[in-house]
Amino acid sequence: LAQAIKAHALFSESPTGRQRELVSAIMGCSQCLSLICAYLLPPLGIFWRFGCGMEFIISIVLTCICWVPGVVYSCIMIG
Repeated sequence: LAQAIKAHALFSESPTGRQRELVSAIMGCSQCLSLICAYLLPPLGIFWRFGCGMEFIISIVLTCICWVPGVVYSCIMIG
């Protein structure tokens, strides 16, 4: 019971500076990987960042027309 109370208190506190730094580092890494995917396969980077929505469909259409417009659109949307 004491361990459960400590665990609850640990997770119910507001995030510390270190926790905020870790979250922002993870978000930065995710954006970096999305940009790499956007260069190699533009719809994959868009899907990873936004899910299956209108951005993803536009990216597929532009990539099917020619690879370069798909890359430009994906990099603009992600970056």
